Amino acid sequence: DDEQNRETLTSEATSAVIATVPGVPSQLTVQLNDTGKLDLSWDAPNSNGGAAITSYKVQWKDSTGSWDTPADVSEATVTGTTHTVSGLTDGTEYAFRVLAVNSAGDSDASGEAAGTPRETTAPTVSTATVDGSTLTITFSEDLTESPVPPTAAFSVTVGGATAGVNSVAISGSTVTLALAAAVASGERVTVDYTVPTDQADARLKDLNENAAGSFSGQQATNNTAAPLTPLTASSHDVPAAHDGQNAIIFELRFSENLEGFSYKTLRDHAFTVTGGQVTKARRLDRPQNIRWEITVQPDGDGTVTIVLPITIDCSAEGAVCTGDGRMLSNQVDLTVSGPNG
Repeated sequence: DDEQNRETLTSEATSAVIATVPGVPSQLTVQLNDTGKLDLSWDAPNSNGGAAITSYKVQWKDSTGSWDTPADVSEATVTGTTHTVSGLTDGTEYAFRVLAVNSAGDSDASGEAAGTPRETTAPTVSTATVDGSTLTITFSEDLTESPVPPTAAFSVTVGGATAGVNSVAISGSTVTLALAAAVASGERVTVDYTVPTDQADARLKDLNENAAGSFSGQQATNNTAAPLTPLTASSHDVPAAHDGQNAIIFELRFSENLEGFSYKTLRDHAFTVTGGQVTKARRLDRPQNIRWEITVQPDGDGTVTIVLPITIDCSAEGAVCTGDGRMLSNQVDLTVSGPNG
């Protein structure tokens, strides 16, 4: 003091500071992650209640449950302001809330936010094939079947030239393009797809609305069969005339071997003969059924006409067909004049 006496300064103690629970977390949002998962984020409370926030309690239930029923509520404790909730059921809507925790206890719950988990992987092309005028693109998963993209969303090239697309159809995981013209066996075929920009819903997308991306230069395996070689027949060494008594003998030759073909079919049923009758059909290169010697006996001195007609039904008597069902494609007509012909 002014007299130079040492003073001792003492103040009255203040009351102890008592922490309270934190304020309420805010801005809770829910976003898709992937199948069975949702991502949550929120903002910390404006007030920590006078003590550090040590954790957050993330709580969730499905939309039919009650926050007041413990069995309906699941909970996770985290330290940050984000969390991925997993183990959810795709297609089920869930409600979420967050509580802040400090040494004084739990805050009131934040406002609710809702989310529905689902698979988020976009479909991709697995294979592409073409057979004639049908081009099939198979995706990694099933697609929504309607609406379908416009034909202009697809571009097909065949042997380097643009091919027209008449229609688009979707079934399961396949997209089928009907081409304006059939492709030939061995031609190189590619297909492009451009996501439509003026028709937001007319896109290729899976059952969870995940849209397939554009792709280009996707080669299609060409399964178009090579054209089958037609079965033909020809005659050889046919006499120009007969004498009315001796048989007419000539060679009948097929373009390929006919497995299991019977001589009785040729002799008794295959030919239509006017003025005579087939009496014999003999293989010239046994056991091959390619070259045959045919014997026709005239009925008299008139002209003999011998016809081997085109086959139109492989099950018919006298049908000439290959084992894979190709029918005789040309008719053989023979005319042999007789003494009075």
